[in-house]
Amino acid sequence: MASRSAGSKRKQVGSSSAGGQAEENGNVFDSTLFWDKDASDHYNFVKNLAVLPCNNVKFSQFPQGDMNVEKIFREIGWIDFLEIKEHVYNDVIHQFYANLKPKKKKCKAMVSGMQIQFSPREICALLEIPEEEMIILKM
Repeated sequence: MASRSAGSKRKQVGSSSAGGQAEENGNVFDSTLFWDKDASDHYNFVKNLAVLPCNNVKFSQFPQGDMNVEKIFREIGWIDFLEIKEHVYNDVIHQFYANLKPKKKKCKAMVSGMQIQFSPREICALLEIPEEEMIILKM
C-alpha cells in the first residue's frame, strides 16, 4: 500500500460488493484501481490526454538540423517500438501513469487492480536496450 501523510485517514466505505470504494480525508475513490485519492485525481487529469499510437510518429516532421532523430532512434533500437501497429488501450495507459510511483531502484504502478513492480534494468531487458545505454532511463 502506498504511504500516506500522517494526517491521512483511509477507510473502506459501502459493502464489499460495491467495488473497492475507499474514503481518504472525506473523499471517496476506487481503491481497486488507485493507490490513493491523489492517484485517482491524477487519473482524472491524464484520462483527457491523447495517447497517440506509435505508428503516428512522422520523423519528417522533426527539424533536420544537425540531428537526425530517425537515425538516433534506429541506432538505439527503438524503431520497432515506435512502429507498433497494435491497438492502444488508452484506459490502461492512463491508469498506469496515474498510479506510477517512481523510485530509484524499483518503480511500481497499478493497472486494473494489478500491482506491477519493475526496475530500469528490467525495462531495458524488455525493450532490448543494451545495458550500457541504460543511463537514459535513470531517474
